[in-house]
Formats: sequence, structure tokens, C-alpha cells
Amino acid sequence: MKTPGICRLRDDHELVLKSLVNSHHVLFISNIRTGFISSTLKKTMDRIIPCVLPYIREYKNESHHYPRYEYFPKFHIMLLKNDLTLETETKLMADYFYRVSLNFNTDVVSFTAYKKKGDLANVISNM
Repeated sequence: MKTPGICRLRDDHELVLKSLVNSHHVLFISNIRTGFISSTLKKTMDRIIPCVLPYIREYKNESHHYPRYEYFPKFHIMLLKNDLTLETETKLMADYFYRVSLNFNTDVVSFTAYKKKGDLANVISNM
């Protein structure tokens, strides 16, 4: 409230946000931990909220933020499942990213949950 638009955390996140809004696509990668994305990726998703305006509108019959920018990058999601990951948990994470994409007025272009670390590593190395 005292310093609107200035994050209280003093790190390089401002540079990350500038890079994000100037991109066409963004790739989010995470291990699945306790049935959801890692805490690091969740914090990252929470910290991109300043990329939308704080005002709420009705969008697709739901309440969402107004976009701050004309264009927001498309989302690509890559997750690494473990042997205990349930299909319902994978669906929950897909739904989570779909909900987040609605709030940012963009799309999830790809969502893939890999079972083997080598499969994910091969995809990343071929990018």
C-alpha cells in the first residue's frame, strides 16, 4: 500500500517480468511435489500477478483481472510426474494453468506431464 508498483522483495524479478511481457511464449517447468507444482513455480506464478491490472472485470462469465498489456505470451507447461502422481492430480494442474491463463488473457498452448526425467530432459535439450 505504501509503494504501489514496487515489490517489497529486492531481487531480479522486475527483469523477469519485463522479459515475460516482451515474449511471445513462456515455458514453465516443474517437478510435481505433493500432488501439485513445486513451491518455486507456484511463487513464480503468484509473482507475475503485477502483469495484470488490479481491477476486476467479467470475462467469459467469470471475474478476472483486466489485462495490463495488449498481448501476453502463450503458456507452455512441462511437468515431471513421479510414481505416486495420480491422473486426477495431473488434471488439477492442467485446470490450474488454464485458470491462470484466463486471468492473463492468454492460452495454454501445450501441457505435458512426463513420467521419466530422461524424457523431459530430451525434449528440453532438443529445443
